[in-house]
Amino acid sequence: MLTRKIVYLISMLAIILINIMYVEYSPYIVLLIMILLPLTLYIYIFVTSKLISVHTKMEDQTVDRGDKIKFEIIVNNISIFPAPNITVMVEYKYNNCNESMYKQFVINAKGFEKTRVSGNMKLNYCGDLSIGIKNAYIYDPLKIFKCAIQCNDYNHIIVMPKLVEPDYYTLHIPDNSILDSQYFSKKTSGSDSSEIFDIREYKDGDSVSRIHWKLSAKQDNLIVKEFSMPIHKLNVILVELSDGENEQQRKNLDGVYELVYAIGNFACIKERSFKLVFYSKHIKALKIIEIESKDMLIDAIHTLIEEGTYPDKPYALNEFQIADMPDIQRVYYVTSHIGDDLMEFLDERKDTNFFIYNVEDGTRECESLEIKGAMLLNVDRNDIKQCLNTILI
Repeated sequence: MLTRKIVYLISMLAIILINIMYVEYSPYIVLLIMILLPLTLYIYIFVTSKLISVHTKMEDQTVDRGDKIKFEIIVNNISIFPAPNITVMVEYKYNNCNESMYKQFVINAKGFEKTRVSGNMKLNYCGDLSIGIKNAYIYDPLKIFKCAIQCNDYNHIIVMPKLVEPDYYTLHIPDNSILDSQYFSKKTSGSDSSEIFDIREYKDGDSVSRIHWKLSAKQDNLIVKEFSMPIHKLNVILVELSDGENEQQRKNLDGVYELVYAIGNFACIKERSFKLVFYSKHIKALKIIEIESKDMLIDAIHTLIEEGTYPDKPYALNEFQIADMPDIQRVYYVTSHIGDDLMEFLDERKDTNFFIYNVEDGTRECESLEIKGAMLLNVDRNDIKQCLNTILI
C-alpha cells in the first residue's frame, strides 16, 4: 500500500508541474480528478467500514492434539456498497504458553449479504487456545487507503493430549497393596467381607456362606450379601509445568500432558481414586484435585492445561516438599526437567514410593534406575504406552 501512495503522490506532482508549465483546461480537469477520486474512495470505505462486522464461528470446544479444527469467518455487510478488498488476520493464541500464530484471509463481501469463508488449522500442540480476529481492514479499489472493521470476541477451545490406553497385560498386573485399603468401590462388588457392597435375592450358584440368615428369616426369602472391592484413594500425580522455550521443549511439555492423562485414565479404569497436584501461578500455591471418575479426570486435565506454564523451575516439587499431605501411598512425579532441586528433595524424603517420570525425546526404551531410594524412569514422549507397563496403580 505504501508503494501505491508514493506512485499517487508522484503522479500528483507531475500533474501540478504540467499545470504550471501549460495553461490549458485539460490538465486542470485531470488534477481535479486526481484530488476528488481518492477523497471519494476514502469516504466510501469509511462509511462502509462502519456497516461491516467480522467474527469467527466454531463448533468444537474440545479437540485432541493433531486434529484439524474447522472454523468460519463471517463478514456481515449491511451497507448497500460491496466491499471487494477486505483483509482479515486470524490469530491462534496458546494462552497457556503465550504463543500466537497468524493467518491472513482476503474476502470479497457483497452488499446486504453475509459472506462466509471456511478455514482450518492442524493443532500440533496441547493447550488453551483462543481463535479469533486479530484485525480486519477494508481497502479502497486502488488500495491507497484502509479503514479498520469492527471485530467480535475470540472463540475458546481446549486442545487435549492424545489418550494412550493401557494394554490387557498392564490392566491385570496385581497390586497387593490394596488388600489393606480402607476405601471401597462404589460401583463394583468384590471379595472383601469386611464391608458389604449390596444385598439381593439368592440366585443359583451363589455361595451358601454369603446368605444373610437373619434378613432371610425376616423376609421369608433367601437373601445374599455382596462384598466390597477395596480400592486406593491415596496415590498422587504431581505435575511440573515448565515453559517450552523451543520446539523440543514444547513437545516434551505435550508429553507431560499425555503421560498424566494416560496414568489418570489407567487409575480410573482400575477404579483407583487419586489426587492430581500441580503448582498454580495464579494462587502461588499447589492446586489439589481429587479424581474418582473419567469425567472428573477430563475436567482436571482441562484445568491443568488452562493453568499455563511457568519458568524452568520446579515450583510444584518445592511446594510439595513443605505441603501437609499425610497417608500418601505413592507419588508419580511427571516432569520434563531434572535438576539439583530434585536431588535435594530426595535426600530429605528418602521415599521408596516416589516415582519420577522424566519425559524426553529419543529414549528408545522406558529406561529405569534407582536414585536415592526413588525410581527414575526416562520416558520417550513418542511411546507413552511402553511406560504404562511399569506403573502400579
